[in-house]
Amino acid sequence: MAFGLPLLREWFCLFAFFAIAAGIVAIVLLVQQSRPTGTPPPPVSAFPVLPIGPGIYVIRGVIRATKMDTTWKVQADSEANARIKADLEGIIVASVAYEGPNA
Repeated sequence: MAFGLPLLREWFCLFAFFAIAAGIVAIVLLVQQSRPTGTPPPPVSAFPVLPIGPGIYVIRGVIRATKMDTTWKVQADSEANARIKADLEGIIVASVAYEGPNA
């Protein structure tokens, strides 16, 4: 078996092989660099939720003592304040809705 210098066809095959391998490595590196690293940012709400201020709140719930459904209107500074007032009145709160500013 004799070894000699590669002919033009063999040089072309070697060049094509290394060019394809280098191209694959370059694509893999570009894909890895384009991926974000670290933790993703927290999700953003579709619309801003603004706290509602003082006004009339409508409480829907159940009176604890009688187990009867009730709807109660109360003047409060916030939704949380309306929930606390309903709890103090013995109402288990199911929902709170803002009706509007004080009349």
